[in-house]
Amino acid sequence: MVKCPTPGCLEDNPPDARYCGECGVPLFAKPVAVPAAIDPLAHVEIEAAPSLAAVSDVGCNPHHTHNEDFIGAHQDVLATGSVQILVVADGVSLSQSPEAASRVAVETAGAGLVSAARQLADAPEIMVEAILEAHAEICRLPYDRTSPIDAPGATIVAALVARDRVLVGWSGDSRAYWIGPTAVTQLTKDHSFATHEVETGHMTYEAVMKDPNAHAILQCLGMVNCNAPPEPSVVVHPVPAEGGRLLLCSDGLWNYLTGPDHLLDLLAALDPAQTALEQARHLVDFARRAGGADNISAALLVVPARQGDTLI
Repeated sequence: MVKCPTPGCLEDNPPDARYCGECGVPLFAKPVAVPAAIDPLAHVEIEAAPSLAAVSDVGCNPHHTHNEDFIGAHQDVLATGSVQILVVADGVSLSQSPEAASRVAVETAGAGLVSAARQLADAPEIMVEAILEAHAEICRLPYDRTSPIDAPGATIVAALVARDRVLVGWSGDSRAYWIGPTAVTQLTKDHSFATHEVETGHMTYEAVMKDPNAHAILQCLGMVNCNAPPEPSVVVHPVPAEGGRLLLCSDGLWNYLTGPDHLLDLLAALDPAQTALEQARHLVDFARRAGGADNISAALLVVPARQGDTLI
């Protein structure tokens, strides 16, 4: 039997099933490696610093041979200290040119955040501006207006880390987590059907995760929303003295987590001295081993503990 990977479902399905009979999520019991030659972006790694890296992988779905995720990681050393910027975007698969939309989302939002950071700006408004500018740029991508397929679109999650705080903004269901020494906090709330139904009390989490629309997103960037621009959400999270890790990821990774604290178990197996790149690879490899039904992206920042104003 093949167990559905979706938390809240976990239905047992026949060995030859391609989709879960209960919730409809694609099932791929035997991971299939996709040759990198099919897509030059099939596997991408960025190492901005030993403590900051990002990895994106096409996954193992033989019917999903192009990587529609895009990643960004950047570090600057300014007069006020170091600044880190992380961005993950996931192209909407049912839209035109999703890989172009995710690339434009990361490049535009990332450039906006780098510019703001260099001007020593880190207010929530700069995150909203960067994400909305990414939306506007995606809206300028060419597309076939006669096609029944939606115009280019992408989800996004971005973070700017400066002066002992994390500024996170997002649109869609790409997520950010703060991973502390003993607990994990999900910093984002998905703009999705499932989250909306649970928060409004219409459905329980267990019930909504069995709904075929559970993973439907309610907003994203791009021309699918051009008549109603997205409303990015923003949170500010203080960096605790004990340090930790900041993870941004696409649903190709978090779909395989049993819950936020599952990340602690995954990272506990690693040598603490391993770099951010090695840790990000480990998380992506976990999702591949779990089935890899979608593109998988992880951007990771390791923040050391500090004593007073001095990092240790």
